[in-house]
Amino acid sequence: MTAPSVSTETERRAGKRRSSLRLLLLCCLLLGLFGVGLFVEGQDLRSWWLSRQSLEALRSQAEAPHSDALPRYLYAEKLLQANRLPESLAAFQAADQALPVNAHTPLAEKIAAHLGYLLTRAGRAAEADPYLERARKLDETDSLVYQGFGAIFFQRKAYDYAETQYKMVVQLDPKNAEGWYRLGEIYDETAKPQQALDPLLHAVKLAPESPAIHLELGNCYALQARFAEALPEFRTARRLAPDDLNIQSAYGAAAAMNAHSREEYQEAVGLLETVLRARPNDENLAFTLGLLHLRFNAYPEALRNFQRVIAMDPNRVDVWYNVSVIEQRMGDTAASQKARARSQELRALHDGALVLEKRILAGPTDPALRVQLARLYAKQNNLVGALGQYKVALQLKPDQPQVATEFNELQQRYSRLRLQGLPPSALGAPGPPGPPDAPQK
Repeated sequence: MTAPSVSTETERRAGKRRSSLRLLLLCCLLLGLFGVGLFVEGQDLRSWWLSRQSLEALRSQAEAPHSDALPRYLYAEKLLQANRLPESLAAFQAADQALPVNAHTPLAEKIAAHLGYLLTRAGRAAEADPYLERARKLDETDSLVYQGFGAIFFQRKAYDYAETQYKMVVQLDPKNAEGWYRLGEIYDETAKPQQALDPLLHAVKLAPESPAIHLELGNCYALQARFAEALPEFRTARRLAPDDLNIQSAYGAAAAMNAHSREEYQEAVGLLETVLRARPNDENLAFTLGLLHLRFNAYPEALRNFQRVIAMDPNRVDVWYNVSVIEQRMGDTAASQKARARSQELRALHDGALVLEKRILAGPTDPALRVQLARLYAKQNNLVGALGQYKVALQLKPDQPQVATEFNELQQRYSRLRLQGLPPSALGAPGPPGPPDAPQK
């Protein structure tokens, strides 16, 4: 066997050195790329690492004395996901305080957007607005910013503007269940339930465990008199939130409207009476229960519920009319005629008030019209409206001794009723406002 030549051995060693050198160069290149990655995406990697930690671990880092904005932001986000809104708001505020002055980073935008959104949900729209404006300047594609503005407009009943904002939300984030839900809610509020249906069906697919969405979808069907379709939504909402009286009330009302058999009637009665025990001053629910009993010829029960409504609001024309019908069917003609006369009197007062309100809108500076409307409101027991019109009349023409006397007497009557525990909502509603340039008394 021949020994390898010197030249062959040298070449082999040189080849090994070249391979080692290439491997070293490759390792250096990989390390360099890794270093660049750390430099460029360090915050993303840190964010990923922090986001995988438990809520308590994040809390300890967020509350550390020299903590920066990132762990505070991620802690706040986890609190938001847990629906701990007040704590989440406080944590986002702490994250905002930890940012450098005038920061223009993606993290700064996210913190501002969340703060604006949460402040809006807390009913603090004036504080929310600057944060939302700042976030929008930093990133116009963040759907949370439009959610915040949409909520502000919705609270102000500026539904057209709110609709525009929520349309942007679902355009930017088609899987945003809240955006679809709020869009449907706007259409229901503006008496367009047919338009509300599609957004709400989108929302319920994205968040099938949300009682609020099922409730709104049920309301959407109910507004279209599609009570058989509304009931399953209300049942689901009730299963998800069994203690929510708003859900139980809507469910009971829909069940009452859909009741055709004796079993359905009894179920609806049970639902409505359960809510009325918790809300004894809910006159609309008592009225619905009265109508349900009337439909099934349970006249004493119907009369009892209508009398409950009259005790809360003695000026409801529809209630007095139904009382007259019941009394007639129960054979008490005198009581029926009395109730019918009261119904007709209230209808005449209501129609007269509508005429005067239109005349006042056409001529808002006429004090005599204001006094007429105030007296008519007083006959209807609309004390809030009457006091408002007397006040405007005296601002427009201070020298009216008789009007001033009536105003003072009505104020005393209003005060006595308030001392008895009646809320302002039970004492009427405001009428036409005064002219903007009316002199102040």
